[in-house]
Amino acid sequence: MLAKIVPTFEDICCHVVSTMNPPAVNLGFLDRSRYFFIQVAAHLIKMAEEGVEVLSTPQAVKSKDPNQPLTYRYWTRPTHLQYKYLYNYRYNYYDDVIDYLDKRSKGLTREIPRAQTWAERALRSFSSRSETYSDRHKDWELLNTIRASNNYYHYHSRDYITKRYPALLY
Repeated sequence: MLAKIVPTFEDICCHVVSTMNPPAVNLGFLDRSRYFFIQVAAHLIKMAEEGVEVLSTPQAVKSKDPNQPLTYRYWTRPTHLQYKYLYNYRYNYYDDVIDYLDKRSKGLTREIPRAQTWAERALRSFSSRSETYSDRHKDWELLNTIRASNNYYHYHSRDYITKRYPALLY
């Protein structure tokens, strides 16, 4: 059975459209976390090797009624939100040149910065602010220990109150 994997951008999910069955099946397995996205990307590569056709652009699913026009969903950019890459604008675009000029003014030698594509600059800023799995694991362990210590505190404070003020409770 051939299947087409069509990413849609309105809900950050993935639709698998079977060529034998017309209706699309919504598989909400794409997550915003990078670790899970890497697993999905590896699975997509394996599916492409097995002969599954992987599409890079979203396509409209054919409607059941032939008189009904096809409708496409477009992502409308929110104008009131600031994007993360705008905060690192100086770092993304001018950091190499500023570093080169600073070192040259101090008398140090440094190679002339080369021109970079947008993808190289974005990858550099993405890797600098990405958190590792160990950091997230430490946060999860901290949450679990806080929950456990909260249970101990609740138990002992309740026990203290019942021993200290037994007349008030009954």
